[in-house]
Amino acid sequence: YLERVSDVWEQSDGNLESVMRAILFDSEARTPDLEDGKRGKLREPLIRMIQIMRAFGPQERTGNITASSDAILSDLGQFALLAPSVFNFYLPDHQPTGLLAEEGLVAPEFQIATTNSLLTTHNLLRVTASSGHGVQDVDYTEELMMVSDPQTLIDHLDQLLTYGTLSMETRSAILNQISIETSDVNKVSMAVQLIVSSPEFSVLK
Repeated sequence: YLERVSDVWEQSDGNLESVMRAILFDSEARTPDLEDGKRGKLREPLIRMIQIMRAFGPQERTGNITASSDAILSDLGQFALLAPSVFNFYLPDHQPTGLLAEEGLVAPEFQIATTNSLLTTHNLLRVTASSGHGVQDVDYTEELMMVSDPQTLIDHLDQLLTYGTLSMETRSAILNQISIETSDVNKVSMAVQLIVSSPEFSVLK
């Protein structure tokens, strides 16, 4: 992948449009999984939270959006512009113990995925999916119009949050849970909470 993109850089004399096309349209970038299953990366917790806010936040807004850096840093293990070194919040050659290390693979983002941070990240994402963060609420106006058709709602959220990668098992779990919720708002909120806790959302392929 890197070699193919580098070749485009050299052949195009550094034309950024050509390089971006090479990055985004490469077959490896467009294939959800490889046959050996060794594909994907853990999505950083801050990126996961931002995706929720972008998906359900206002499309246009003026002024600053307040975010408590200390609280987010302690819960997620990272915050914008507060990385402790030029290597970001983790080392590029970090190998979690277990299967990944045995296969000789690296997974840098797992360095901040400690037992404590996984729990606090889950809790913060759950609250964000339920009520937003700071001064920005989540807006489920569009989603509330789909509550009467749960499959349509799940399809919509799948495309919005997980790029159409939700497994049948995850879909079934979401459908079962929202069927017992008593209000439309709770149904949408629960569906979002379950998706942002799913492997399909947490691991980017």
